[in-house]
Amino acid sequence: MANRIAGYQHTQKRRDLRLNQPGICVVIDGCAYETEDWSLGGALIKSYSGKLEENDTVTVEGIGSLGGEIFQVNVNAKVARLGSDKNLLAVAFTGIDENVFDIMQSLMRRGGAISGA
Repeated sequence: MANRIAGYQHTQKRRDLRLNQPGICVVIDGCAYETEDWSLGGALIKSYSGKLEENDTVTVEGIGSLGGEIFQVNVNAKVARLGSDKNLLAVAFTGIDENVFDIMQSLMRRGGAISGA
């Protein structure tokens, strides 16, 4: 479905704006993965090396800065898609609590170029 915003038509399906913010990572199955982009609704993970498949459910165990502080979280997510080479993993968060929301808002305030607008 195409959306029409201020005279510009596009096919964006995302509810949340994505941030291209280098150095943000998520922890899945004990491994930290850098994100290509992320939002309050999900994340695109690059250099993924796990065994998840499309439509699998997964728990995001941590979120934070790559090489910096990682906050322990417990966020349920669903694998939305895998890249053709399976190195890109897109996950959709199925629910975040107030604590996770605060962590993500804090990370967003650090800056980053908005994509998907």
